Amino acid sequence: MPKRTVSEITLTLLLIGMLTLAFNAQPVKAGTVTVPDDYPTIQEAIDNANEGDTIFVRNGTYYERIVVNKRVSLVGEEKWTTIIDGSNNTTPITILASGVNISGFTIRNSSKLNPWFNPGTDGLYMEADNCTISHNIFFNNARGIRIYKSMNNTFYKNIITGNWADGFVVAGYCGDNTLDSNNVSNNGLGIVLYFTRYGGVLRNNKMMNNSYNFVVRPENPGRLDVDSSNTVNGKPIYYWVGEHDREVPEDAGYVAIINSKNILVENLTVADSGQGVLLYNSRNCSVREVNVINSLNGIMLWYSENCTIQNNTIMGCTVFLETLSGNGIFLLYSHNNTFYDNNIADNKFHGISMGSCQNNMFYHNNIINNRYQAKIYKLWWESFINTWDCGYPSGGNYWSDYNGTDLYVGPCQNETGSDGLGDTPCVIDEDNKDRYPLMNPWGTGTPVASFIWTPSIPKTSESVAFDASSSTPNGGTITKYEWNFGDGEKASGQIVTHAYTNPSIYTVTLSVTDTEGLWNTEQRQIQVVQPHGPEAEFTATPDTASTGDSIKFDASASLSGWNGTHEMPITEYRWDFGGGIKITTSTPIFYYSFISPGIYYVTITVYAPGATPETDTTSRKVTIISVPIGGFSLPIKRYTTAKPLMPYIILAAILTSISTTIKRETHKRTKRS
Repeated sequence: MPKRTVSEITLTLLLIGMLTLAFNAQPVKAGTVTVPDDYPTIQEAIDNANEGDTIFVRNGTYYERIVVNKRVSLVGEEKWTTIIDGSNNTTPITILASGVNISGFTIRNSSKLNPWFNPGTDGLYMEADNCTISHNIFFNNARGIRIYKSMNNTFYKNIITGNWADGFVVAGYCGDNTLDSNNVSNNGLGIVLYFTRYGGVLRNNKMMNNSYNFVVRPENPGRLDVDSSNTVNGKPIYYWVGEHDREVPEDAGYVAIINSKNILVENLTVADSGQGVLLYNSRNCSVREVNVINSLNGIMLWYSENCTIQNNTIMGCTVFLETLSGNGIFLLYSHNNTFYDNNIADNKFHGISMGSCQNNMFYHNNIINNRYQAKIYKLWWESFINTWDCGYPSGGNYWSDYNGTDLYVGPCQNETGSDGLGDTPCVIDEDNKDRYPLMNPWGTGTPVASFIWTPSIPKTSESVAFDASSSTPNGGTITKYEWNFGDGEKASGQIVTHAYTNPSIYTVTLSVTDTEGLWNTEQRQIQVVQPHGPEAEFTATPDTASTGDSIKFDASASLSGWNGTHEMPITEYRWDFGGGIKITTSTPIFYYSFISPGIYYVTITVYAPGATPETDTTSRKVTIISVPIGGFSLPIKRYTTAKPLMPYIILAAILTSISTTIKRETHKRTKRS
């Protein structure tokens, strides 16, 4: 047979064999491998398992360093008695493959070295996606769990306790991981979210008795979904994103305000967390009367503006490993915020730490016994200017390490005396100085300024008595009372008087100083009014009339008086018609008839009790003409006054008699002719 034919037959047979194998091939089914039945160690079982296999581990203690590099499920027989132990020198479990499930183990005894600088310190280290870690115990490691570059993983109902550094750490490049119903207790840090750019979900996690329960290092923290089902020491977490015009409930255990505005945080005590209050990219928020104790940072503002931080106590913030910690107030890229009346004490790094911040204002804060009282971080060419006092004589802040003297007073501190303010500035850096540092702690042992005045609503030009007798000392004796009346005038003394020239609302300031140089001010507003009396006005209808005609006198157009605060109505209309005729009415309209012709000046006086003045008077001319008698009328001279009527009657009778006699004589002559 030719060689070519043999080769062709051989090739044909090989092809037929390959096709037969292909058609008879079956998919490998996921199986179950049991340790130690099939393999003595968990790592050997993983190495020999197929993708998708389940490795069932019986009760026992396995001293191993396990690397999971394929998609398998590790299932322990019982989590309390199936133990993976790192022998205090390695990470018990490292996951490098996606789709891994681990449940039912106690994972303990990693290396106890500092996890920031040494490998092998995690109970479980993950660098994988789409894994589920559930119903495990992580105990006595440096870190319980740490994940890095891991997405879409679920951690459910794990107990993470007794790990000296961290309980659960989400490190860089992680996102959309879910932490649900885990108990995290008695660790150094509880749940730590160092880089949150890609978000994540936290539900029903309980953090209890960790040195610092919940730590968020902001980096786009708005992607996180953390609701109040999560608790620290039994108190809910309020992690608000995109909220406005709300008040945080007083039962808060941790507060984070993200991308929000007009939020009020008030009357809280928060402790043992990464931050007492975190404001991130938020505006016009207020934090007041909050006690922050034993946290990594007290009140943290990052990328936030126009917020007010008032009357809070921030104490004992601690440096922990290499975290950004130990700061009472920590600002980064935050501007135009105001901090006053805060007690910032005994923090292990900075009292106030700032980076790339400007136009913030600090005054009347007590900054006491911090390792570094205040620090502004910047590059050598940068300049960030903030304000550290509110002028003279209000002053700046109390710095426990300030060693200046108080021998002078005045805005320039160049006049002999003592005013409770240091004579030289407290320097933070070349661009930031407290010009008027307080010599004594603000609000501690200071006197209390208080005053009253009488009358309560004074009138212009009225003497007002200001009385500061209600001011109280607190350890010393008040020696100085200084007044500023708000109209440019000042005075000194416990009881003083002052009169205001113009009506307005004035701010009166009382400053009291005691024998220890401590001082206090009170400001109150006083209203000064301009009273006026009534205004008389009336009409006479008609204003020219005959004797006996009824004339309507109407004072309805008269105006009421004013005592400075209330209208004072007219209660009496006092009419004077001349000739001793005076009539008082309670209504503005009155009818009157004159019996004699003449020109009269009628006067009205209106009376408004309580007004200043209480009366006003005006007059109006009325002309009265005579009634014609026997064809004659009597002329009335202008500006005459009323005269006796009888002479005019006699004169009229004589003229009438003469006229009658003339008519008779004329009639007789006519007849004769």
